[in-house]
Amino acid sequence: MKIGILTFHRAHNYGAVLQCYALQEVLKGMGHEVEVIDYRQKKIETDYNLSFRFFLKRIINPRKFLRYIKQYPKRRKYADLFDDFTNKYLSLTLPCFTKKDIPKGYDIYVIGSDQVWNPEITDGMDDVYTGGFRKDIYSRTIGYAISGKCKTIESMPVIELKRISSHFDAISFREDELGEAFANKSMKEYNIVLDPVLLTDSKMWDSMVNTSMKNDNYVLLYQVRLPKDKDFLKRKALILAERLNCKLIDLSEGNYSVKDFVSLFKYARYVITSSFHATAFSLVFRRPLFAVNLEDGHDSRYKDLLCRIGGQAMSVNMDFDPKPVELDYISIAHNIDDLKQKSITFLRNSVST
Repeated sequence: MKIGILTFHRAHNYGAVLQCYALQEVLKGMGHEVEVIDYRQKKIETDYNLSFRFFLKRIINPRKFLRYIKQYPKRRKYADLFDDFTNKYLSLTLPCFTKKDIPKGYDIYVIGSDQVWNPEITDGMDDVYTGGFRKDIYSRTIGYAISGKCKTIESMPVIELKRISSHFDAISFREDELGEAFANKSMKEYNIVLDPVLLTDSKMWDSMVNTSMKNDNYVLLYQVRLPKDKDFLKRKALILAERLNCKLIDLSEGNYSVKDFVSLFKYARYVITSSFHATAFSLVFRRPLFAVNLEDGHDSRYKDLLCRIGGQAMSVNMDFDPKPVELDYISIAHNIDDLKQKSITFLRNSVST
C-alpha cells in the first residue's frame, strides 16, 4: 500500500517530529510505501516563523523587537536542528499549503498522532486533519492515535461531528476521554491505541543515539508546561539529583538536537517531566520517572497512559517527595506490550483491509 501521513511534523517540538518518525517507521516495517505529506499548516507555520519581515508585520513594540533580536540566533539554531532532522529522517512530499494541495495517489491517508484535533494549535478544527480533502475514489482515511481537546468534541454540533466522522474509514484515539466524547455524539466505533513512539522498542532508536552520553550521571528534567512557580520542578529535580549523587540536565533550557533528546532519555538515571512524549520515551527506555500532574487540564494525556500500564507510581502530584522509587518495570513492560500488540493489530488491519 502507498500511505501518506498527515500530522504535526513541522512543529519545533521533539515529541511531534519523533512520533511522526515512529509512525513512518512502523508502517514501513509492515511493508508499505510511506511518505509524510509536507502540509504546512498556516497557524503552525505562523507560530514558528522566524523571519524579520514576518515579525515586523505582527509586532511593533520596541521592547519585543529588541528581545526578538537578542533571541534570534538561539531560535534560529533551534529551528535548524529540527529542519535537519526532518530532512534527514522523514520521507517528505513536496510542500502543500491548503486542503486543495493535498496530493492524491495514496491508497491510505493516516491522520495522527498528536493533538491534530486541538483547535488552539490549528486555529480551529483544520479540514485537513479531519479528513475533509479530496481523495481518489479508492483511497481510504485512517485516524491513528488522534489527540485533542475533549471540550471541542463535546461542544461541537452533532451534525458537524458526524460529517467529520464520515471522512474516516477507521478511527482511533490516544486518550479514553476523547474517544468516549467522540462516540457519544457521532455514534461511530473507535479504538484506543498507543502513541506511535510506544509502538517501537529501544533498538529502533539505536541509530540516532549518542553513546558518548552513556557514562554521564544525571537526572533529566523536561518541561513543556510550566506551573505558576516556574522553578518549582527544577528545585524538585535538584533535590532528586542530590539524593542520587548526580548532576541535573535541564533539557528544556538547551538547544539540544532531536537525536540528543532521544539519547538523553536512554541514559538518564531518573526523569522528571510535564510532557507526554517525555513520559513515552522514558517508558521505551525503561527509565524511572516522575510525571508531574500540574492540574491545568492537560495531565490526562500521560496520567491515563500510566494508569493503563500499571505505572501509577510514576504519576505524581505537585506535593510529591522527589525520592527514588523502585518500579516493577517487568510488569509495566508486559502491560505495554499487550497494548502495543492491540494497537499494531488495529493499524495493520486498518491499512490492509
